[in-house]
Amino acid sequence: MRTPEPTHDESHNDAELDRVRASYERYDTEASEQIRRDAANPGLARLISEWHGRLVERLENESGLDLSTARILDVGCGTGGLLDSLIRAGADPSKCFGVDLMPNRVAIASGRLPGARISVGDAGALDFGSDEFDLVCMSMVVSSIPSDELAGTVCGEALRVVKPGGTVAWYDIRTPNPMNPD
Repeated sequence: MRTPEPTHDESHNDAELDRVRASYERYDTEASEQIRRDAANPGLARLISEWHGRLVERLENESGLDLSTARILDVGCGTGGLLDSLIRAGADPSKCFGVDLMPNRVAIASGRLPGARISVGDAGALDFGSDEFDLVCMSMVVSSIPSDELAGTVCGEALRVVKPGGTVAWYDIRTPNPMNPD
């Protein structure tokens, strides 16, 4: 693994990362948030499944990406749902990587995805060299970042680690979102 080039000033990021961590800890502990975000919710499960299916279809039909040989990074991988969908569609788990800020989510993803390399990390300072991945995914990441500066840094990191001619698949919601004060 090559040494990553620094792309941001770490001193200002700590407070922003603490805000993001606090939001996700609240999502994990408050009953109202757990109900809204429960993967067993049929509507949410259907929405996520449909998005994952559309992504796989577009990757295969529009980008020409061969999932079986592609090196894939999921930034903000959460519990590993997107990587799981990509692996079921033919991605090689040994070429799949995930990074998430929350250790509890990394633990779940690691258990769910044997063979994939999942780690705790800061999306604004990815621990990968430039041009390492054929596909970089970010699902519901940028809308979780309170500052435009850090959001820009995260997007820059995704562009830095994707190979020339590679694909960044970015799915997010419009902000501000009245359902998400964070």
